[in-house]
Amino acid sequence: MKSYSDYVNTDDFEGAKKRFENTNKRWKNYWWECLTEIFKTSKKWIKKYILDPINQVISEAITTADEMVEIQYNNFKDDGNNCYLFKFYTYDDTVISKIGTSTRSVLGRIIQEINAYRKNGFDIYKGVIESVIDCGTLPPEGAESRARAEFIKKYPNTYLKNDRFIGVDIPTEDFNNLITAYLA
Repeated sequence: MKSYSDYVNTDDFEGAKKRFENTNKRWKNYWWECLTEIFKTSKKWIKKYILDPINQVISEAITTADEMVEIQYNNFKDDGNNCYLFKFYTYDDTVISKIGTSTRSVLGRIIQEINAYRKNGFDIYKGVIESVIDCGTLPPEGAESRARAEFIKKYPNTYLKNDRFIGVDIPTEDFNNLITAYLA
């Protein structure tokens, strides 16, 4: 059985949580201290749980997908022929860059993506709308295909179908330059 320091040294909040939940009254404070020590030093657990130190209660942090969206690039027409760059962040610090198109709401699209990723096992805590470019009268799939081809060439071992690049933080400027050049 693991000790207090084993849980702290391995960042095992959930293991310490089980010990706290299954211990007797005499040991509650001891395991609570272990939990709070882990909690204070790990952004992963701060995003997943809420600690109530007064009542010594642990609850899951509940966020809806739309609360997890950050918009970096505000100058876009939400219902245009858009080509976009989204970035998603997981609790284990993995970045997922996603290029795509939308003729509907871009905000609705990123929320849809977050929910789909979470259902497929990606532990997403935030999605960022990095860039949205209106392709005017051209179908946005052309711009998307151009960007996808260039980024596959540049990051070949990170590409997953549906225009995702796992572990790659595609520079927004590179995306913007490719799309702008294609549309010129």
